[in-house]
Amino acid sequence: MINHVNILTENLARSLEFYRSMFSARVIYELRPTKVVCLIDQFEFFIEEVESVSYDQRFHLGFKTDKNNIDQLYKKALELNLPLVKGNNPSEDIHQYDDHRTAFYLSDPSGLTIEVYTQDKFVMDALAV
Repeated sequence: MINHVNILTENLARSLEFYRSMFSARVIYELRPTKVVCLIDQFEFFIEEVESVSYDQRFHLGFKTDKNNIDQLYKKALELNLPLVKGNNPSEDIHQYDDHRTAFYLSDPSGLTIEVYTQDKFVMDALAV
């Protein structure tokens, strides 16, 4: 079972504010002055400050939500003036692919791409086989 993810940042305070504001992250433990453990929807989310961060442009984190919440998260991203990115969408905007999947992408303070999406029916159907 996957227990946590550890992301890197060049500025812990700025990244922590981003994840608190956008995804309601709660700090539950400070491992050291440059590394904290947060909870986001009961998932352990570590943020570690390092001197330099570089992510491959295809690497990203996905936050799954439902149709009722995705519009609220998108509006929150706009209100917070967070940088939207194209990701796999045709443009830097929210995109509804069909009746089952809607997504938007944004960038965290260290350039990590974040995908916010609704349940992908096709992936779930494949798991049921």
